[in-house]
Amino acid sequence: MIHRQWGGATNYHRLLSTYVNQTTTHGVRKITTSRHPARKFFWILVFLTSLGGCCYHCSYLIGNYLSNPKVTITQEKDADFVEFPALTVCNLNVIKKDYAHQYFEMASSRRLKGSPGKANVTATKAPNTCYQSEAELLQKSAVDLSDTWLSLGVTKDNLSEFGHKAEDLIIQCTFNSKDCFGNNTTFYVKITNVTSPIFGLCHTLSVKKNDTDKAMTIKKGGTTQGIRLTLNIERSEYWDLISAEYGVRLLVHPQGTFPTMQRGGIIASPGRSVHVGVKRRLTKLLPGYEGSCTETFLESPIRKRLKSLHLDFDLENLKYTYEVRN
Repeated sequence: MIHRQWGGATNYHRLLSTYVNQTTTHGVRKITTSRHPARKFFWILVFLTSLGGCCYHCSYLIGNYLSNPKVTITQEKDADFVEFPALTVCNLNVIKKDYAHQYFEMASSRRLKGSPGKANVTATKAPNTCYQSEAELLQKSAVDLSDTWLSLGVTKDNLSEFGHKAEDLIIQCTFNSKDCFGNNTTFYVKITNVTSPIFGLCHTLSVKKNDTDKAMTIKKGGTTQGIRLTLNIERSEYWDLISAEYGVRLLVHPQGTFPTMQRGGIIASPGRSVHVGVKRRLTKLLPGYEGSCTETFLESPIRKRLKSLHLDFDLENLKYTYEVRN
């Protein structure tokens, strides 16, 4: 029997030499194969510098990752007090029928005054045109102008004068089972008129506190805790030429925001009871690199930029839009 003695140092040296000669690690092979001491020292310096740079970059990435929040905790919590939103009401009839007749009569009289010496003026339509005279429109009840209403050139003053007034539209208003316009209450209801060429004269109802003139806050929800309206659409005043349906359009939005009726709202038909519930979601910004974001526009760094350009003259009267997403 032949006994072979294990040469540990020789085998380890051979294994290490084989690994160094076949490895793809940059610089290691050059260090072992270089015969000149200066060249070997150069490759050792390059290898150590590269290794140090790699370790520094890895430590920087790991530290950057650990400095930011890694877990997002979502918890639903009922707010103690919620700011009561505003309610905008628009009658689907843009202009009252009686006012529309008066408006066309005034327009016709102004046109007659502008043509002296002509007692009888016949309204004629030029060829290849897409409009009709007021007399032709009023005589044809089947004409639908709901899609061409904007081309009639009605101004905001006309809408404010000829639209449905708040005192005619709102018959009864209660908040927390109390009269909106009564005395001896801790709140009052402010009505703001908003004119829209598409929706006519709209009315925004905002519940304010008497002592601070700020938005009213509530703690409990329910049909008896909110605002309750009884509306009269004045069906006899509907102008069928531009009103394709009957009812009102309702939009709930935060107080201080402009009602964007084109992008939201619901339609309430006559003879129906509509209940609208609101749920608010509060988002808090995380710390870290996202900390440059601000909760409100008043805290935004852009205010300093606007002041430097002397464009901050209207910052105190800002109106924000609000978009409803289903």
